[in-house]
Amino acid sequence: MQRAVSSLALAVLLLGSTALAAPPADPVVQEFEARSAEALRLSSSPQGAAALYQLAALSHEVQDLAHLVRALSAVANRPSAHPLNRDLARQLLMEVEQRRGRLPRVRTLAQDLGVLSDFWIVGGFDNEGKAGCDQDFGPEAPELSLAEQLVGARGRPLNWRRSSLTNPDGYVDFSALLRPGNEAVGYALTFLEAPKDTPVVLSVGTSGGFRLWVNGALAAKSDRYNRPHPDQHRVEVPLRKGLNRVLLKVCQDEGPFGFYLRHAKATRGVFPLASVLPDEVPPLPSGRQGRARELPTRASLLADAVKRAPTDARLRAAWATVMANDGSYDRAEHTARLEAARAAEAAPEDAEIQLVAARAHEEDRNARRAYLNAALRADPGNVTATVMLAHLELVQGHPERALPLLDSLIEHHPRLAIAHVLRARTYSALGEDARSSAAIAAALKALPRAHAVVTDGAHEALRRGKLERAKALLRLGLALHYDQGGNRMMLSRVLADTGEVDEALRELQHQLVLTPFNLNLRIQLAELQLANGRLEEGLSTFAAARALSPDDARIPEHEGRALLALGRQEEAIAALERSLDLHPQNPALREVLQSLRGQGAGMGESHAIDVLPLIPEAEAYRNEDYVYLVDNTFVRVQPSGQSSRFHQLAIKIQNTRGVDAARSFPITYAPGRQEVRVLRARITKPDGSVIEAYNEGERQLNEPWSGMYYDARAKVLSFPALAVGDVLELRYRLDDVAAENLLSDYWGDVMPVQRAAPKVRFLYQVEMPKGRPLYSNASEIPGVSHSTESLGDGRTLYTWRANTVAQVLAEPSMPGWAEVASTLHVSTYRSWDDVGRYYWGLIRDQLTPTDEVKAAVRQVLRNVNPKDEAAIVRAVYDFVVTHTRYVALEFGIHGFKPYRVDRVLARRFGDCKDKASLIHSMLRVAGVDSRIVLLRMRNLGSLSGTPASLAAFNHA
Repeated sequence: MQRAVSSLALAVLLLGSTALAAPPADPVVQEFEARSAEALRLSSSPQGAAALYQLAALSHEVQDLAHLVRALSAVANRPSAHPLNRDLARQLLMEVEQRRGRLPRVRTLAQDLGVLSDFWIVGGFDNEGKAGCDQDFGPEAPELSLAEQLVGARGRPLNWRRSSLTNPDGYVDFSALLRPGNEAVGYALTFLEAPKDTPVVLSVGTSGGFRLWVNGALAAKSDRYNRPHPDQHRVEVPLRKGLNRVLLKVCQDEGPFGFYLRHAKATRGVFPLASVLPDEVPPLPSGRQGRARELPTRASLLADAVKRAPTDARLRAAWATVMANDGSYDRAEHTARLEAARAAEAAPEDAEIQLVAARAHEEDRNARRAYLNAALRADPGNVTATVMLAHLELVQGHPERALPLLDSLIEHHPRLAIAHVLRARTYSALGEDARSSAAIAAALKALPRAHAVVTDGAHEALRRGKLERAKALLRLGLALHYDQGGNRMMLSRVLADTGEVDEALRELQHQLVLTPFNLNLRIQLAELQLANGRLEEGLSTFAAARALSPDDARIPEHEGRALLALGRQEEAIAALERSLDLHPQNPALREVLQSLRGQGAGMGESHAIDVLPLIPEAEAYRNEDYVYLVDNTFVRVQPSGQSSRFHQLAIKIQNTRGVDAARSFPITYAPGRQEVRVLRARITKPDGSVIEAYNEGERQLNEPWSGMYYDARAKVLSFPALAVGDVLELRYRLDDVAAENLLSDYWGDVMPVQRAAPKVRFLYQVEMPKGRPLYSNASEIPGVSHSTESLGDGRTLYTWRANTVAQVLAEPSMPGWAEVASTLHVSTYRSWDDVGRYYWGLIRDQLTPTDEVKAAVRQVLRNVNPKDEAAIVRAVYDFVVTHTRYVALEFGIHGFKPYRVDRVLARRFGDCKDKASLIHSMLRVAGVDSRIVLLRMRNLGSLSGTPASLAAFNHA
């Protein structure tokens, strides 16, 4: 897995500090020579790692990568270089050689580094609230059987599987191999065969917390959650003669899910080790296992150096650079960013250090701009700062500011490829497409082997429909940078469109060697094979994808749809059924299957109530504005906690006020996570005639007047033909369609039984999966009956029903609606303790006080008596409420989860949970014990004893 830095960021990284007034012929060449010399000079020092990263970052600008190979090889083969720097040089060489297309050389380097690739794997298990690392899910037992079936997240049965697949750089991608891919735990088991007792060094890099056992003894552990990168942890362990069990447990929260694992010599003359994968787990070696010894890493060596020389800003900047590239810090603590900021503060006159800080603040564009301006003040002609500032202006929507910067760069450095590329994009952003095309053409003429220029030229050719020109440029781009998957995928599509199917397939197969865990690529390859008559090849590709990721529902769905297009209906149905078993929350696929099977009504329709026989009962409410004939909801909940909801509403209009009240109906949903489908919108006139016509619109739910902003929207249905005496019947589906549940596997609902009008029938049903009980407060609601029914497949149907539900009469100054209307709460959580455990796991990391928070506390309490706790609380409270505006960004999970306290402090705004979190964190720094508490503010006296939907806490 390559370092997670964008191509453009790498392209502009450290291009140099050459003044614009004294231009070299090629600033990249000059910068490359300087960086090469620096990497060699610092190769024996911990700072050499930062120099190597800065050198390797030029790979996107250096036109002849052979020069970079020689520079990195000089460090890799230098006897006096620090061993960790030699290893890093080899890792970076792997990336450069992959870019050159020298894959045999990449494999040789991986073998030299001791990369392990053969594993038994099993997962995923639950890591909700980051609690999974300290829970034994079965594989940690001394007596381990590969035949034993384990129980994974949401009760899914799991089996051990062989995996011998890694990326060329040694990364094992659990996110492709295991499900679920978020808040998950995975295990990898391998064996090292030693010809004699010997020590060995194991180097680990993971996507979060981990545990590493050797022969049953815990050798290393971490609870740090970071992105994966090689050599984040190193440990020397004793191996016994024969087979040695090595078990790695990876605990992931969000983002990438995977690991690197390699072994290296601990001493000179050690015998070579073989990695083997027996069919059965041999017993652990007898005798006492020797102790493991933690070894320093690149980041820890620099951390120690900074402690010895805290005023050395360049040393601190090198530490920040290595941490940022290695990912060797908890992402909740932002250590790399903080140390880069400290270095920049200590050396405002050093443009290089200001650039390190600018790159570290990629998410904070205001801070990034400030550091770039500081770099230009220190060195007014700095090429890197100018390029980065121009790019920042462009992405922030100010191309008119970017253009003069780029014009000046190109005038002084006409061979600076990235400046030409950015200028063409700037012209496009200004709406000057002709000048953009001319700029690309001129750049191609001047720099015909600059990869970024060639790529933009290919895109331009495609936009103009010049397919042969596009193919030629894409092939040239791949010759320059073999590993650029975007170019290869684009070339494959163009080749397929022009009928060159064999070549298109070859390009996809080449890319699969580079990115073997890319399931979308495997699906695309199989579909292209099947669509072009290569039946056996396509089915074989789909089978390989299923073997790689047997729990991924996308693979059998795509296979089924491809088979359906070929007219192989029985095989297609079998594949689609497999997909639906894996991911039941796919309403579109369920309907396809129902159609193929000749089945009738979709989910929920069988639970609809016949409205017409209920119309006479509305006569009892002739003095009301309108009356609900039916308020009927059916919900099917999946093991993931996601659901499909069918809602039927029928309203009898009694007078003109009722017409006004019912003329429009909003359906709230979250775009991208939910899908709304209107099944029926029917008006039945008193004479029995039917009108099925309505208008449909969208409405944002933001409340800018109160500082509330949501990612939810409302689909608004309006009925212009509605009149007195009509019956309006509405049926719709609301389906969760996102890949994951925002709230782990939780499900809950809040359903108003009473409304502002009376109801003739109220029916609410929930179908729960096997093993998932549902709790409610139904016993507290008068007139509502409750029943449960066991279904044949182990699911349970919960039903709540009521007849003639009275309305709630509005009164002046009455309490809030939730306090006076009967409301049904249902939840998979039984008690507030369950809610509290989940919520603490969700927010715990958001409360970590950073150095910025600690500095703010010191400033706030500078004149406060440290022994007066009440005064401390008052000062912190006053600071937060006066310095933090109320703005609620209730987007996605942040409807429930506060933003990080350092972000709230920096932005100076947040909602109630953000402010409470900041107060709690600041009090923690001040030594005052405090708690985060979920409150329902309308009625503080009813907090206990009632299970409630977590959704109700959105604005708690």
